[in-house]
Formats: sequence, C-alpha cells, structure tokens
Amino acid sequence: MMKALGATGVELPYNDIYPKLQTGDIDGAQNSLPSYLTGKQYETEAAKRQRELWAEFDATVIKELESKGVKVIRPNKEVLRKEMEPLYGRYSQQKDLIKEIQAVN
Repeated sequence: MMKALGATGVELPYNDIYPKLQTGDIDGAQNSLPSYLTGKQYETEAAKRQRELWAEFDATVIKELESKGVKVIRPNKEVLRKEMEPLYGRYSQQKDLIKEIQAVN
C-alpha cells in the first residue's frame, strides 16, 4: 500500500520516531491515536500541514452542504467562551488543560 502511494516504509523502534520526525529524516508515521498523542507526533511539520488540509476540507464540505440546503450554524465563540467560565471554575485544578482548550480557535 505504501509503495502504491509513493511512500517508502521504514521500520523504526518506537522511541526513534519523534526525533526522526523532528529532524526530517522521516515525514510521517503510522500509529494508534493514543501513541500519536503520547509520542507528541502532532508537534511536527506534517501535523501542521494535516491540520491545514483538514480545515480546507471542512470549508469545502460546508460549502457543499450549504449548496444542498443544509443550514450550517457558526456559533459565536466569544459567547461560548463566556458560557464555559462556570464550568472551568468547577475544574480549576485542571488549569493547564483549560488553557489548552481555550487556546483552540
């Protein structure tokens, strides 16, 4: 499958993946989602590009849905943030996680 997609597979020990992604020796990795998260593989350039492509795809899908009569609601993020304040207050011990959530656009 990798050859058909123009890729070359490289067998690596798990602990070598993150450093090799950072140096550019490899440009992607196949793994389970928990491994992807705990191995911080999302911090590499490939992950940034993947998020860009996903955002572009979302925009295309929204246009297509709207052309078919679907009403897409775009919430006011500031209102939602304000609505979340009481919830965040209940979980103040999770300050780092809350900051991460608030940083998402």
